[in-house]
Amino acid sequence: MQNKKIYDEIFKEVLKEILREHHLEIEYEIPGNPKRIDFYLEEKDKPINSTMVYLKIFAKHNLMEFKSEGDIFQYEDLVKTYCYISNFLVRNLDTKGQLHFILFCSIKPKLLFRECKVTQVKQGIYQTLDIQLAPVYVVVISELPTEEQGEVEQIRLFQEKKQLDNYLQESIQKKRDLRFALVLYRKRLKEIAKRLGVDMTAIEERIIEMGREVGLVHIAEADKRVAHERRLNRKNKLQMALKMKRKGCELTFISEITDIPEPRLKRFFRIIREL
Repeated sequence: MQNKKIYDEIFKEVLKEILREHHLEIEYEIPGNPKRIDFYLEEKDKPINSTMVYLKIFAKHNLMEFKSEGDIFQYEDLVKTYCYISNFLVRNLDTKGQLHFILFCSIKPKLLFRECKVTQVKQGIYQTLDIQLAPVYVVVISELPTEEQGEVEQIRLFQEKKQLDNYLQESIQKKRDLRFALVLYRKRLKEIAKRLGVDMTAIEERIIEMGREVGLVHIAEADKRVAHERRLNRKNKLQMALKMKRKGCELTFISEITDIPEPRLKRFFRIIREL
């Protein structure tokens, strides 16, 4: 599974396309704490639900969050949901009765379902009954019906990993727009295309010719930044491990503190001795 930041970036791009007829703000700032929510969506010239095929759960004003498979919904996320709604309503009292909170999740957020009373609206869409300030909906992407078109077909790219191969194969066979899938799953797409006897190189060339990868440059750059951050983090951990070793700390203790497996630490210390 790729880093969640890359999934977040791609989800933003997909949502921009789905909601292009409406007013969508990304990393929307709400005065208070926590300050930013993933998305704020407001109706523009027509009702949002009139442009939806299946996800007809939007109000005039909408606060939205996204959780990819690798970004598990935790208790603090539940608390944040209350805060987001409260802070928004305090500063926008005229939106009372016109605000929805929508959580998009690749997989079912078990903690939320355990902590709250939840009812199913329809396949893959749920509503919590405990939060009274505004209706709160949960869209479990991996449970959405596979036969649905429109926005559901687009966001199924973010379903859980074990279901993904069928979707990618279906995408190649139906000649869906693959530019976002290529950013996230290029290797897997190539393997599936080879199995199907499809020339993946031709598909990639067609996408580039259409100029449709240009808008993904900043995502590739974000991926590079994430890789750089990971390298720095690993370097800092190894420096910490070396300092602890020189102070006489046990290998098991160093492994627990730095979260580096013991076999890797042994190899690292051996290399250091040999220098």
